[in-house]
Amino acid sequence: MERHSLAGKGMRYLSRNTIKILLIEDNEVDAWIIQKYLQDASRKEDGVSGVMFDLVWKNSLSSGLEYLTHEDVDAVLLDLNLSDSLGLETFSQIHQKKARIPILILTGLCDRELATRAVREGAQDYLIKGELDGRLLDRSIRYSIERNRAQEALLESEKKYRLLINNANESIIVAQDGLLKFVNPMMLELLEGYSEQELIDRPFTEFIHPDDRTMVVENYRRRIANEAALPRYAFRVVTRTGIVKWVEIHADLIEWQGKPASLNFLTDITESKRAEEALAFTYTILRTQQQLSIDGILVVDENGKILSYNSRFVEMWGIPLDVIESQSDERALQSVTGKLASPEEFMQRVLHLYEVQDEISSDEVILKDGRSFDRYSAPMLGASGKYYGRVWYFRDITERKQAEEFRERLVTELESKNTEMERFIYTVSHDLRSPLVTINGFVGFLESDLAKGNSERVKVDLKMISSAISRMENLLKDTLELSRIGRVANPPDVVAFTEIVQEALDQISEKLMERGVLVTIQPDLPSVNVDRMRIVEVLTNLMENSIKYIGDQPHPSIEVGCRLDGEETVFFVKDNGMGIDPSQHDKIFELFYKVNKKSEGSGAGLAIIKRIIEVHGGRIWIESELGKGCTVCFTLAEPK
Repeated sequence: MERHSLAGKGMRYLSRNTIKILLIEDNEVDAWIIQKYLQDASRKEDGVSGVMFDLVWKNSLSSGLEYLTHEDVDAVLLDLNLSDSLGLETFSQIHQKKARIPILILTGLCDRELATRAVREGAQDYLIKGELDGRLLDRSIRYSIERNRAQEALLESEKKYRLLINNANESIIVAQDGLLKFVNPMMLELLEGYSEQELIDRPFTEFIHPDDRTMVVENYRRRIANEAALPRYAFRVVTRTGIVKWVEIHADLIEWQGKPASLNFLTDITESKRAEEALAFTYTILRTQQQLSIDGILVVDENGKILSYNSRFVEMWGIPLDVIESQSDERALQSVTGKLASPEEFMQRVLHLYEVQDEISSDEVILKDGRSFDRYSAPMLGASGKYYGRVWYFRDITERKQAEEFRERLVTELESKNTEMERFIYTVSHDLRSPLVTINGFVGFLESDLAKGNSERVKVDLKMISSAISRMENLLKDTLELSRIGRVANPPDVVAFTEIVQEALDQISEKLMERGVLVTIQPDLPSVNVDRMRIVEVLTNLMENSIKYIGDQPHPSIEVGCRLDGEETVFFVKDNGMGIDPSQHDKIFELFYKVNKKSEGSGAGLAIIKRIIEVHGGRIWIESELGKGCTVCFTLAEPK
């Protein structure tokens, strides 16, 4: 097997600056990971780490035993399940071969009990592969070597034992019968201010934080009773000045002066705990921000596993709980594709971004239900550029899009209104000018005829002036009426449309009878929410126009009813009269426009009708051909 020398600076607690490690592991990937961790540990410069690790890797028990026959090592990292040996037998053979070498068991989560048994039979410690990191491996190796040497020193002589203990970088104590029997200088430094004499024979519980005493005492009791106890755990101690510190304990059962005792190695982890708490606090802040975000957030790793999401994301997409809890990005995508207006385009973009890992993306997603989402995506890249996955943000912009569309419609409507206003002003000024010109002309005639004493011509002049004034009055009246629509209105009522039709018929019954017009009302007309008086005015005006342009039809008829165009209700007034040429359909609703210039009225009637319908949230149009009758159609807002 290949031999790896991992160089670094010396460490203070060992007599030499090289630790020789034998790794017996048949999994090449695991072996490589351990090698990498030891390389990183060798590069540290903090004075405590920085040991040079000399790593030898063997991939079977037999090759490991063969190596130990000829070479000495400081520690063995041992996987119990090898290609040529399984379980405790693997440990037993190594332990019998080199009983004084510390052995650290490498195990998986499922083999924890087996590893614990190996520790009880003489292994220094066990490490779970899935929870292993460089710091833990470095520390565990050094601690195992140190514990092993401490145990050997205790067996060899009290002098060697004290020399090793007193120069250790960890706080070391021996507890027996619940009392402190030995403390090293580092323990005095940890508790700040006590002398050795003050601590010896005092209950160790006095220095443990009240909230942690039960746990520590229970583990101590189990260890003294040679029962299964935690080999390593953290708790808090309290110094003489009341300062609380976090320590991590590694404990072993030993014999002290002929009785069972607990040998304990304590490492001050206060700073790392504070760092963990700070990290946890930062995580809490980020998680809270994520949960309160108006955006739906999804975080997926490089393998398509969902790492994180917020409730807004689940709510926006309506993803089932079992799908999101499966942590499968593929299942989540499958659950939303049926909701998309363009699922293929959506998936193509997703697959592209997973392939082009460094791309930042922003686009819009349309759903079948009419909602719109802004979609943002960015890669998670480490300092070295390593790709860890993607973050997806989804923001519901439906209301914003609707507001934009409303604004565009409003702008279009305002532009239309401005055009209409310009046309209105032009039409009013033009049509009002005509009677003024008439009046002005006949005033001149009147002066001339008065001067001549022509009384008959004077009467004609006055009649023409009076007619022009009447026409101007009608034009002004209709203009005023048009301007009032929408500003002056009656409160809307929900009323059956049939009732409105009947009221309009009552107002023009004499004209209908005089012309012999047959009026048909479609049954079961719906209810409408309208200004009743105005809609009566609309129907009255439309039916009067039908009577006016019925022509010489021998059997004149008018039909009032409604039809469904899709989901829209369209009301209509239909006659069998003269009809209107399609070229006139748009002009017919212009102010003062008349198909027949000689017909009665100002021509403002249909303009007024159009305005009334628009105020009611509807629209109006003509369906007609010359000589084939005329149908005036209009819509109204649905009743609320």
